[in-house]
Amino acid sequence: MVNVILPIIAVEFQAEINTVQWVTGLHRLMITALLLIYGKMGDKYGHIRLLVLGLGIWAVLSAIIGLSQDIHQLILFRAFQGVAQGMKIAMPYVIMTYAFPPQERGRAMGNPRVTTLSSLGATITRPVVNLDLLFTMVRSTVLQYNVEC
Repeated sequence: MVNVILPIIAVEFQAEINTVQWVTGLHRLMITALLLIYGKMGDKYGHIRLLVLGLGIWAVLSAIIGLSQDIHQLILFRAFQGVAQGMKIAMPYVIMTYAFPPQERGRAMGNPRVTTLSSLGATITRPVVNLDLLFTMVRSTVLQYNVEC
């Protein structure tokens, strides 16, 4: 979703598109690089605790991202958000693995009710992302209007 507004971000922060691409690139890198570590951390500290922590950090960073003053802050905050989102992505499947015996896991993870519950997190958090994007676009429009006047 953020890929769609990369040109708007480039204009707003007066940055080159090569730099702006790090907004999504570093975010994805942080998600994938830490997935295995989150499994181990979940074993040590608790999977549900890590899931709740990831959701909390992700929500706070979603609000902070809208306040970024330059492209470097935006890239940094999105990277930290990727760290939290990795927790959000990894933990539900680990929890399901422990909740169901091996012979029932495939059926459980493919169950429409379970997949609906796991996508519910994306449905609930999507408006927060949309508000961030809307704030960025409005801010860009206001800045552009002020420059033209």
